[in-house]
Amino acid sequence: MFSLSNITISPLLSHDAKDALIYLKLIAKETSFLTFGIDDLDMSEKRAVAFYESLQDPRSGHIIKGVYKNKIISIADIQRPEKKRLSHCGELSISALKLYWGTGVSSKMFNSLLKWAQDEGLKRLSLIVREDNLRALRFYKKLGFVEEGKTIDSIYVNGYYYNEYIMAKYLK
Repeated sequence: MFSLSNITISPLLSHDAKDALIYLKLIAKETSFLTFGIDDLDMSEKRAVAFYESLQDPRSGHIIKGVYKNKIISIADIQRPEKKRLSHCGELSISALKLYWGTGVSSKMFNSLLKWAQDEGLKRLSLIVREDNLRALRFYKKLGFVEEGKTIDSIYVNGYYYNEYIMAKYLK
């Protein structure tokens, strides 16, 4: 039986690239709320390794995996801009396999990233979320994110354009 206490959260490292790509292909099939689809995941394992290595430098960001029964069930990251004037900001992304939605996995992943962001001195986390993704909107508001703006027809999925909200959380 699933228990949140049995989830191991740790940095996603370059040697996790193959498992991470498998995970990404699974979630791309499960939901259309992502900014990428299955067709966007033609990246080689070598390219994935380079991306994950880049996020091991705290100046670039931080990426973590949630593992349950030796399987990646969630990936979350904060990416930081290269520009010094924006170095206090980070862009957040969280995903989880659909089976684990509503179980607390995403909250646990967020809390881990929040601690990292605070330790790194970040002052602002932002994200984008599709306007019709009501579950995610409620989740992010519960975490203290506020809507800052809305982009119109900013994402095209399966023949339809969708609006997205820009949300942010200010850290102390």
